[in-house]
Amino acid sequence: MDEQEIKQKPKFFLQPNKSALLQSGLQYRDVLTYGTLLSFCNKNLECYPSLRSLAERSKLSVGFISSSVERLKKADWITIEKKLNGKRSFNYYKCKPFDDFKMVPIEIFESDLQAEDLAILLCIRQFYYDETLVTDINIIEMSDILGVSYPTFYRRYDILKKKGYIT
Repeated sequence: MDEQEIKQKPKFFLQPNKSALLQSGLQYRDVLTYGTLLSFCNKNLECYPSLRSLAERSKLSVGFISSSVERLKKADWITIEKKLNGKRSFNYYKCKPFDDFKMVPIEIFESDLQAEDLAILLCIRQFYYDETLVTDINIIEMSDILGVSYPTFYRRYDILKKKGYIT
């Protein structure tokens, strides 16, 4: 593979499927935090991004990321260890392994979407079949399963539709 092919090779992160995160009592934006964390992880689901790096990539605030990481830890989706690098400490994250997942392109973080739209997009991805990208679940059922009020869900869904992320 030459340098041009390496640069063009798509990069993906793996997102758990089947509402598993939300069934753990997490918020829909926690799915975005977890997806962002996964986008930094190696093949062993380990990484050490700063809260600021997570916030910048996800478009969420550092405060939200900090709370979200704690919720993910409490729900047993991640473990966090404090590591030392010289005099500086950093968080070392290990994500829970999962068997059922969807592949999500990392470029999604470079989109024109706001954090809430990204979170909804990652949440609803689980309802679409891999081969055909169609679903048999309507948006009322989606909002109910995701625990997002229908008006909020519809507003975000409509934005995703208008921007061409959903047809």
